Amino acid sequence: MRLIIAAGLLGSLSALPAAAQFIQYQPIQLDQSSRQRTHELRMDLMERVAIEERNRRLATEESRCAQAVAGIDGMLTYYTSFRMLPTTVDDGTYAAKVYSRALCQLHDLQVVVKKNIIVAVVGRSDLVVTSSQFAGGKNMMRVISSGSDTYFDVVLLELVEKLNSGR
Repeated sequence: MRLIIAAGLLGSLSALPAAAQFIQYQPIQLDQSSRQRTHELRMDLMERVAIEERNRRLATEESRCAQAVAGIDGMLTYYTSFRMLPTTVDDGTYAAKVYSRALCQLHDLQVVVKKNIIVAVVGRSDLVVTSSQFAGGKNMMRVISSGSDTYFDVVLLELVEKLNSGR
């Protein structure tokens, strides 16, 4: 029985080619196209999300600006409806409407007035303030903060209201 197995093995050996042949080796090449496509899709999605976020911020800013301008217009319409306006403003602290159409800002602030000029904004010692003389309860104020100049219009609406109400 051993001979038969050996003969069978030897017989199969004779089937091998006489010259040595080597298997051709090809390096394994992974198909990267699906990874590349996934990366491209991910980048495209991130870009779309960034564009959407920018558009949302712009829409919010436009809405905020429109509200501020509407508030400024309403306040100025109310201000111009008064018949009597103060020619000068006494020294003291006053509630003021401070606005800038260019910056779309409208603020209710307390200002300190000396010799008919705004000298400070209450609670904001970090701001350097200069202003023109009040005329009709209104003036322009220059604010320097962090090295940048910004100009605001100022209306002492409560003072004008008091003057017209007779109080």
